[in-house]
Amino acid sequence: MVFDRPGFDAASLADTPLGTLGRIEPLDLAHASGFRLVGRQLPPEVSADGNRWRLVFAPDARPPATPLVVGIATDTHGNRQLAIKVAGAHAALNLIDPDIGDTITVVPVTKGGAGILAAARLPDLSLLASTQGIAFLPLSDGLETLVDANAVVITGPQGGLTLSGTPPAVPGHGRGPAQAGLDVGTWALPGNVGDLRAQLAREVSTAEPANRQQARLRFARYLVSQGLGAEAIGLAKLIAQDDPALADDLGFRQMRGIAQAMQERPAEALTDLSLPALEFSPDAVLWRGYALAAQGQTAQAHRVFAGTAAVDHYPAHIATRLLAAMTDTALAADDLAAAAEFSRALGERAATAATKAQAQALAGRVALRNADVPAAREQFEAALASGERTARVDAELGLIELGLADGTMTRPQAIERLDRLRYAWRGDAKELAVLRRLADLQLAEGRWRDGLETLRVAMKLFPDDPGRDALAETQVAAFRRLFLLGAADALPPVQAVALYFDYRDLTPLGADGDEMIRRLADRLIQVELLDQAKTLLTHQVTYRLQGIAQAQVAANLALLHLADHEAAKALGVLDGTEQPTLPEATARLRRLLRAGALADLGRGAEAKALLAGDSSEDAARLGAEIAWNARDWAGAAQSLGRLLANVTPPAGGPPGAGTERLALRLAIAAALAKDAERLKALVQKWGPSMAQSKSAEAFAMLTGTTDPSAIATRNLAQTMANAGADTGFMDMLRQRLAAGQLNAIN
Repeated sequence: MVFDRPGFDAASLADTPLGTLGRIEPLDLAHASGFRLVGRQLPPEVSADGNRWRLVFAPDARPPATPLVVGIATDTHGNRQLAIKVAGAHAALNLIDPDIGDTITVVPVTKGGAGILAAARLPDLSLLASTQGIAFLPLSDGLETLVDANAVVITGPQGGLTLSGTPPAVPGHGRGPAQAGLDVGTWALPGNVGDLRAQLAREVSTAEPANRQQARLRFARYLVSQGLGAEAIGLAKLIAQDDPALADDLGFRQMRGIAQAMQERPAEALTDLSLPALEFSPDAVLWRGYALAAQGQTAQAHRVFAGTAAVDHYPAHIATRLLAAMTDTALAADDLAAAAEFSRALGERAATAATKAQAQALAGRVALRNADVPAAREQFEAALASGERTARVDAELGLIELGLADGTMTRPQAIERLDRLRYAWRGDAKELAVLRRLADLQLAEGRWRDGLETLRVAMKLFPDDPGRDALAETQVAAFRRLFLLGAADALPPVQAVALYFDYRDLTPLGADGDEMIRRLADRLIQVELLDQAKTLLTHQVTYRLQGIAQAQVAANLALLHLADHEAAKALGVLDGTEQPTLPEATARLRRLLRAGALADLGRGAEAKALLAGDSSEDAARLGAEIAWNARDWAGAAQSLGRLLANVTPPAGGPPGAGTERLALRLAIAAALAKDAERLKALVQKWGPSMAQSKSAEAFAMLTGTTDPSAIATRNLAQTMANAGADTGFMDMLRQRLAAGQLNAIN
């Protein structure tokens, strides 16, 4: 901060709240004083009361309270100057940047909060953004800063400033006719619009060839001053077609750019209006802001709008369009003071029923943001009562928000009202605002399909809107809530599955997306939708996963195929996802599944060979099942014996249900294998305990004779064997599938 007089003691600030924000360093200035704050980069909001200055620091950058209007001026010799309208400016001072050594020219301004909104770079100087006063970095030698009562003028020592983007003079045309008159206010003519259009058209048609282009240009500028952009664009095409050199003229480019903006062609408008030489033309700045707003770049548009005041000389129907856009962007930027100012100006300029209703709706939005509920309701109801379509959307949205806030409207009622409103106005930001709010309420109400579909429609209708990314993020967040955070668990399984498949393009990459698929596969299996579960996991294995993760999910997919009696497909999945190194649990599971598939395909010898070196309980269970189904009773008895080998019978009671089944199955297998020694050992260890079980009679009949080949024993054993192994490994995995525990298998 710089003061234009000596004596300010920077050290006195050390013990103030300002000192808590960083280190205060005095500036070395001749005939002046000041300080800089080194530390956190927090932009201040500046105000003044006489010689008392107030600085409010906040995390978010705030525009200067009074943005200074910067423009291009011409001296009596036609030299270009930079003119900044400001009262209370003081003589320019030069200071040296302590960090990089550059010279900065500073012009102190008495009015608090008067500063430069946006930085700009010209060949001769770099104008700096400021919250108070004027500062620029000279890039050429000999720049002069002239200060008078109402303006600060920056000029070069001779020939004026160089403005990049200013085309050279066109031979035969000079600079004056097109470039000197950049003020649209001077393009209007007094009189009846219809009569003047006819007169200017006659002047074009009767002009000598040497003067026809200037007549066209004069006509086109008049049309722009009256808001007749389409007609002006037509004339601009003729001018550019007949004289390409004149089409590079600065005044022509501004005229054409404004006409394009009037016709809602923001990209074409910005091509013309973003020329550096038009950086400080108030009308070019104004319509550049309008074009940026039309593209949805509201923050940038607001910064541009805040630095211009060139609205008054436009007719009411154009001024109200501009002021409405300015109010919208100020609200989007949360600059409620500017929004209120623009809204008041809009109300004053509104001349038709439609623009008056629009002004009321925007005034309601400003009041709502300022928490003035009675005023907001009054304005919204007045706008809605007018019957004007242009104001209906804003008014309806405002009343819906008020109803939701005070409890007079439920979410379902708001959804119904918004669903009707979406068809009342189509094709611009208003429709997008309705769709966005409708989707938010639908998702909050748990109407997931409706909400996701509304967002999809919004993105399809507005593919180039800057807010499209936010819509996509909302979609993805809702999808995550559904399928990762458990919201879909409240839906009927079939609905959840259908919803996933309709919006599966929202599945995120990486671990979260894989977890979604695994969770959904469990639900599919719970409701016995095995085909859909296999489709889901097949896509995941084929397109989403690699390495160990692929091998793990492939094991789950192979299990589904086995459970659905598709052993060949299970084997194909396992073959296609082999990995050189896998975690032991995954490798063992895949080995067991491969053995089960081979056995189902009648390749029992290969299955047994795979299990030969595996001493685990799971391998014994699977070996017993394979042998049992192959009627290899000796092999089954051996595997079942391994399962019971380390189990101790309970003292004085029956065995557990699982152990009881194993003992009975072992008795069946041993009887059918005619293995008297194994039956004898089984009775010796498990006879007392099994005598107290539910299977006591069957166990006794199977083991109670010394001749396991006796007809009665073998008939009983054969009958019970036909019921299946019942305790096999595959049964255990199928039980986990049925319980929705696919994730726990591997």
